[in-house]
Amino acid sequence: MGKGPLLPARGIRGRRVRRSSAQSRQTRPAASGREDQPVLLRNKLRVLEEIVPGSRDLDAEALLRRTADYIALLELRVSVLRGLSNLYGV
Repeated sequence: MGKGPLLPARGIRGRRVRRSSAQSRQTRPAASGREDQPVLLRNKLRVLEEIVPGSRDLDAEALLRRTADYIALLELRVSVLRGLSNLYGV
């Protein structure tokens, strides 16, 4: 008892239900700091730092905000360039 949600072992048609690994393994407490983040997440954040201008040495939250702002800026640029392209018939 206490090892997770109680789920039936068999589905509606009597076949065994296969549980995902997320349901069967116990969860760890939330990461408490940048050094506790999984390596894959840190690598992805490092790649974002390289792509997004002015984002070196930001914490994860600030980096994600800066990334969202940068995406909005790029979308605006694409919109302007499309408008200019339509205006000049290119």
